[in-house]
Amino acid sequence: MPYKERQIKKLYYSIGEVSKMLDIKASTIRSWEKDYKNIKPRKNRKGDRMFTEKDIYHLKVVKKLVDGDDSQTKKEVNSQIKENKTQIDNTFSAIQRLEKLKFEMLKLKEQLLLEKKSNTKTS
Repeated sequence: MPYKERQIKKLYYSIGEVSKMLDIKASTIRSWEKDYKNIKPRKNRKGDRMFTEKDIYHLKVVKKLVDGDDSQTKKEVNSQIKENKTQIDNTFSAIQRLEKLKFEMLKLKEQLLLEKKSNTKTS
């Protein structure tokens, strides 16, 4: 059976990792943390920010609202986030469930391919 490296998801990401993922400067992320109420990363004892998948999703939402075609002011973004909090959280939950389902389907596909390969060798 060939070795296949699995994609490892972390519980927490550093500000540098998030910055690279979203193509946003770390200073912008720190600024958004002060400006937007939905961005609340945990901090370790040293004070380093630790972002979860949900924090990253909230950053993506803010980025879309701030940098989009119809870019909005801080007040408008906070208002929109407050009005659509439930929808944003539901969307994040749906994305998480779909990613889990995708992972399970890929695992099943890999098992089926291995079974097919072993059946053709024995035939």
